[in-house]
Amino acid sequence: MGVDLPDPFPTMSFADAMARYGSDKPDLRVKLAFTELTDVMKTVDFKVFSGPANAKDGRVVALRVARAPSAAAKSMPIPSSWPSMAPRAGVDQGQRREGRP
Repeated sequence: MGVDLPDPFPTMSFADAMARYGSDKPDLRVKLAFTELTDVMKTVDFKVFSGPANAKDGRVVALRVARAPSAAAKSMPIPSSWPSMAPRAGVDQGQRREGRP
């Protein structure tokens, strides 16, 4: 075929793929891995983040998007009602909805 493949061929375990990319079939051409924020979020006042960060098997991650347009951040303000919605969803008590991690 005229294609040189690396030897050994790179592999990734299921657990590593899920932990780093949230998918068992990540597209490695796109450099978009999770950034671990669990330790940073343990002491924040916003319980949507601190609850999972302090839970036994909890985790808080984010996708870091390099060179994101600053206009997008300006055009999508965070509604002031979001923090008040968390207690109604049971987030402040560390509850998890059925079927969700």
